[in-house]
Amino acid sequence: MSFTLDAQAILEAFFHTADLVCQLDAEGTIVASQAKEGAPLLKVLRGLSGCKLQEVSPSDLSRKVGSLLPEVFARTRPQKFRFSFEQAERVWHYEVTLFPVGDFCLAIFCDVSDFMAAEEELRASKNFLENIFNGLRDGISILDRELNIVKVNYWMRQRYKHVLPLEGKKCYQAYQQQDFICPWCPSVRTLATGLPAEEVVPYVTEEGQVGWIELSTFPLRNERGELIGVIEHCKDVTNRIRTENERRLLAQAVEHSAEAIIITDRRGRIIYSNPAFEQITGYRGQEVLHRTPNFLRDNNKASYQEIWRTLRAGKNWYGNIEIRHKKGHKIYIELSISPVRNEQDQITNYVAVLHDITQRIELETQLRRSQKLEAIGRLAGGIAHDFNNILTAVTGYSELLFKRTKGDPTAQRYAENILSSLKRASALTQKLLTFSCHRPQQKRIFDLGETLKELYPIIRRLIEERIEIDLLLPEGEYPLLGDPSDIEQIIINLVLNAAEAMPHGGRIVITLSREAPSFSDGGRYAKIEVKDNGLGIPKEHLDLIFDPFFTTKETGSGLGLFVVYNTVKHLRGYIKVSSEPGDGTTFEIFLPLSNGTPEKEITFQSLELGEQSWEDFTILIVEDEPQVRRFLRETLCQSGAKLLEAANGDEALRILVSYPKKIDLLLTDVVLPVLDGPSLSLKARELRPELKILFISGYPEKKMPEKLNGTAFLPKPFTASELLKAVEEVINDAGE
Repeated sequence: MSFTLDAQAILEAFFHTADLVCQLDAEGTIVASQAKEGAPLLKVLRGLSGCKLQEVSPSDLSRKVGSLLPEVFARTRPQKFRFSFEQAERVWHYEVTLFPVGDFCLAIFCDVSDFMAAEEELRASKNFLENIFNGLRDGISILDRELNIVKVNYWMRQRYKHVLPLEGKKCYQAYQQQDFICPWCPSVRTLATGLPAEEVVPYVTEEGQVGWIELSTFPLRNERGELIGVIEHCKDVTNRIRTENERRLLAQAVEHSAEAIIITDRRGRIIYSNPAFEQITGYRGQEVLHRTPNFLRDNNKASYQEIWRTLRAGKNWYGNIEIRHKKGHKIYIELSISPVRNEQDQITNYVAVLHDITQRIELETQLRRSQKLEAIGRLAGGIAHDFNNILTAVTGYSELLFKRTKGDPTAQRYAENILSSLKRASALTQKLLTFSCHRPQQKRIFDLGETLKELYPIIRRLIEERIEIDLLLPEGEYPLLGDPSDIEQIIINLVLNAAEAMPHGGRIVITLSREAPSFSDGGRYAKIEVKDNGLGIPKEHLDLIFDPFFTTKETGSGLGLFVVYNTVKHLRGYIKVSSEPGDGTTFEIFLPLSNGTPEKEITFQSLELGEQSWEDFTILIVEDEPQVRRFLRETLCQSGAKLLEAANGDEALRILVSYPKKIDLLLTDVVLPVLDGPSLSLKARELRPELKILFISGYPEKKMPEKLNGTAFLPKPFTASELLKAVEEVINDAGE
């Protein structure tokens, strides 16, 4: 059967390209066919005429024809598909086009094996190039003439994944996150000149940090040589730039470091020293070049040998050494030396860092001296506290003895002498407490002349006999508002300083007079002049003598004149010093006088025991010293009060809890075992809110608990009458 006229026209169009053309009816029956001689397809399609194509073709072909044929007739539109088969150890690929032609359909079979092979080769080549493009460790970005991103590789997509997609965006928008062309852009230069360009440009990382890219641009041309865009090659040089910056910064840091830094070769010869080395040692860089650091050592050969043994073993050395400045004085150095190794782990150089710790060593020495003074002060305070406890008992019993021997003049005289001696002992403990900083300032108006007169025997005992001390006091009173112990501190420190300036003996003159300094406000002043004929003070030291810790003596603390200066300032006074080497030193102290009258100290003899009657009162005595507790009991029992006793705070607390009746007064020591006095008082007030409290202590009054009303303080040592007076004042307090 021949092809219809319509089919014949289509057949002629495909005659030269088709291997086989079949005319099919609606059932797929082959009505007519025409094949190219020797076509491979004919070997798998046999008995075509009158057969259904679905039945004579390979299964792959028949399945697709069976599924598409109804659609071709229904839609009257051509359909294409491909199928493959193996023949003669080769896979053949055919493209089939189903053409609807009236009531028939043409099946046109074209061999596309070579085309598909070429297509596969092209795809493989494209994949190969794409893999190279995306596998590059640098970024590639292709731009058109308007700086639009046309294509980027994997490196670029990863680097700028926070702004994906990149294609279609302007390069400056995607890479620089800005809306204007970068003024330094090498792509613009390449588009303008047609030549390659290069620039190191910044970029913003995903974390918002600034990185650096070495951007090289190359012209992109078409087959006619026309410039159509730019190829950008991006290499991340952030680490290189940072390393270069770090090296530059390190070099600047070494040059400007306050620490001295030297670098030596492996034999220890100096090849570099920074400016700080000259500042610390006095040696300029050129002076030490190619020398070993041995010229710095302070005759301590053993320590340098130890350093070299450690370094030659490949270890770091760290420690403190003494070296000599170029001018000859000693410097204390904190030294750190480290070996520098090459890639083969061989030592090539040594780096030494020298830190001047001279000032720190001197301060540590001064601190140790201060700590020693503090320890002595604490010891003195502890001794004074314990001694005050003893004095309390002795003073109390001496006063009781004085009262009970009124008819015996001899016994009265003995008791008076005891009380007088106890007064001096009490004054001594006050001085110890002042020295230990445990006694607060006790300001009052006192006679400066009397204080100097009482101080003279003390300073006389402090100074060697070969040094004469003259005290020149005028007539009349010199009323001064302050603490007498401040004057004692000033005079003792000045006298001790003067004595040290006279190693072979000499003379110290202390003079009191009325004289105002020329720079004062014109008020009334007393002048104390302390003059010696010792060695004198060099002019270069005169401005430093009042600085803390300044001393020219090997064993000095450097605190004496500092204390003098601050004490004078505390008294609102002035101090002036004049000295000539070889002619001695004169200190002039100007202190403002008070308009008041000096207060007289109350003596033990002037106090009288009162006649108290407290039969309705209960007093709880808390004292850990048995003798003091016994004295308190014997003194207070005369008043008729009910007495309860405890040796520590815990025992007293139990009494406060268990005693069924009212307790009117808690008489307690401040320092107690188990539970101290202030803590006891707080707990006592919780149990008995109306309780009165009287603290006693060998230490001066310390900070008591806040918001604790109805309390009083009586310092030890005290007499029986002082005790009774204090108790009476607390009991009769208006806050009762």
